[in-house]
Amino acid sequence: MKKTLTFLLACLLTLTACSNKNEPVVDKAIDQNQTTKEETPTNQPGQDNHAPDQGSVADNTKQSNGQSHINTLEAQSILNAFGNEVKLLNQALDQNFNPESDLATNENRDKLKLLAQSKLGDQLGIDDLLDDDLYFLLLIPKEKLKDGIGALILYDQDKALKDSWKNTGQALADLSKTYFSSTKDPLVIMIVNPLNAENILFSSINGEITYDFVNNL
Repeated sequence: MKKTLTFLLACLLTLTACSNKNEPVVDKAIDQNQTTKEETPTNQPGQDNHAPDQGSVADNTKQSNGQSHINTLEAQSILNAFGNEVKLLNQALDQNFNPESDLATNENRDKLKLLAQSKLGDQLGIDDLLDDDLYFLLLIPKEKLKDGIGALILYDQDKALKDSWKNTGQALADLSKTYFSSTKDPLVIMIVNPLNAENILFSSINGEITYDFVNNL
């Protein structure tokens, strides 16, 4: 899977090269040894046993004043709003995907991406990748969401912020589950670190959270 990881990170660097300006300030690093769950089942269709290794989340993102652009209450509000938008997208998927549909896999993927762009495009850059027949939906935070996640990284011990992030992560996991249940096409959803494109902050596949930098999964 090293080949897959290298390929994904190279693509992520390309996708986010133009969106790394005006980043929230972070003066704290996340442990480099955080990885996916140790007991993830192996050799099952659609199971993501090789979520990307997580480097220091704050690498190359420090600035001299050591302060975030926004406070924790503002960040919490931003994350909660994003989580609610994800839930609305999940409802749209549930209404637009029929398990009995005979749509081709590529049509389902295109439909998912278009729905995601229509519901979340104001807060995210959205792209996708296909590697070894596994479909990846990449979410690249921008504008306010970038600031909200930047504050989360800086204040990663704030319980209210962690709870907001946890709820958002569960909404994304539910989204991947809804898509997989309706199409039987395995889906990996990843949030790219807006402060360092080489890192992933969150990933889920088919309803299971496989990596979360805040909650040590």
